[in-house]
Amino acid sequence: MKFQERLRALMPEDKQKEADEIFSQMDATFSKYDEDIKTLKATVRARDGVDMKEFERLEAENATFAQQLAELRTANKKAEESSKGLTEKLTGVTAQLHTTMKEKELRAAMSEFKFDPETQNEAFALLASQLNLGVIEDGTGARVTAKVSKDGKDSELAVKDALKAWVDTSPLAKRLIVVGKTSGSGSQGGMTGGAQGKKWADMDIKERSELFVSDPAKAQQLMKE
Repeated sequence: MKFQERLRALMPEDKQKEADEIFSQMDATFSKYDEDIKTLKATVRARDGVDMKEFERLEAENATFAQQLAELRTANKKAEESSKGLTEKLTGVTAQLHTTMKEKELRAAMSEFKFDPETQNEAFALLASQLNLGVIEDGTGARVTAKVSKDGKDSELAVKDALKAWVDTSPLAKRLIVVGKTSGSGSQGGMTGGAQGKKWADMDIKERSELFVSDPAKAQQLMKE
């Protein structure tokens, strides 16, 4: 119910007719005001050289462009979110690929030497950490290298060359690369430091390496337990 109708309902019946005439005059006056305002706007725009039809056309085009811009922003946001998801997935796939490449390259290099089959997997884990393997990607493709520090400078070596240098210089290599198999004993005489009394699964890389050097037979025995 309009305000005028609510106000009329509150009046006595003998005053309602008079009120209707007043309300009618008010409506006519307000309507004339609206027309006068439209006429005034048209006069001002015409004075400033604005064609009203052209002005209305431009306003419609502006509304259309605003809508198109909003749609483009929405589409761009969706594209950014999709791109972010693809980038994260690609990063994960690349990391897996690099891990596979490093393992393949290291195992191929290890095949040039006779590692004890019973400790080969442990030797692989040890070498993977000590040789500091990485993957370099450039214009020639992707390749696995080993990072070597010498005289405070880092350099890259082929994995097979880095492994050969390790074999030539590491005392541990002489325990892991064998011609014959050494039989073990039940003694723990070779276990030192924090490794004393530990199971193989409870030792860290350093403790396992030390045990390989001091008592390879004991190391093999603990690996079987």
